[in-house]
Amino acid sequence: MIAKYMRLPFLPVSLSLSPLSGVENFRPVSSRVPGLFRSATLDRATAEDASYLIDELNVTTVVELRNADEMMCPTSPGADLLFGSVERVHLPLMADIDALFFAVVASLPPLRKLQAYALLATDARGFDELVRTELSRDGPGLLYSSILASAQPAVAEAVERCLSASPEAAVVVNCAKGKDRTGIVSALVGLEAGDGDDVVVAEYARSESLLKDRGGDERTGSMDWSKLQGSPMEAMVEALGWLRREHGTVENYLKT
Repeated sequence: MIAKYMRLPFLPVSLSLSPLSGVENFRPVSSRVPGLFRSATLDRATAEDASYLIDELNVTTVVELRNADEMMCPTSPGADLLFGSVERVHLPLMADIDALFFAVVASLPPLRKLQAYALLATDARGFDELVRTELSRDGPGLLYSSILASAQPAVAEAVERCLSASPEAAVVVNCAKGKDRTGIVSALVGLEAGDGDDVVVAEYARSESLLKDRGGDERTGSMDWSKLQGSPMEAMVEALGWLRREHGTVENYLKT
């Protein structure tokens, strides 16, 4: 199934050349939604970046998918200028970690699921370690389907906000790296706007080549963060497959 996506060309090189020097992974989300952009965190935007976003692209709204604690880092003067000039809509997709972990467990085989619930009753730390181990083993696909399962209201509102973008009132949707939470929302926006799976999967996969700093230790306890790096096509294919098995269509999911 993945092979058919790998044969597809990516978007033109001209669209991958970011005009921003302090922001990674910046680009349009879909040609069908003019005025909508995606990126990694805007916290290190330069003054020139802010000016370009506000004056040239007409950005009026920034959709923040990070948790509140992720937004407490010091920001650059350019970011302060930007955030003081636009509406910031905070829609964290991993705010409820308990719900996220239970969504991971719900996807496990019966025996592993039974083990998880047994640990939950007797060893909360062991339960957390089991979930982290499963995320490390499966990689981004399990993380994405679990976010979709546990944060539907926030995902749906983020998609709605993104679809309201226009050249006169542009929107930037972002998270830490602009590939996981932003990748999920961007894929659903593209599908709702009329893009095919081939387009949204290929566009998701482009993040790997656009990110310079993957950051973070490779292992923390049972969590092997290296398994969640990159943007492999099969991860988005897996997430979209889960959504359709559970809800039938993207439209049904967003209305749940």
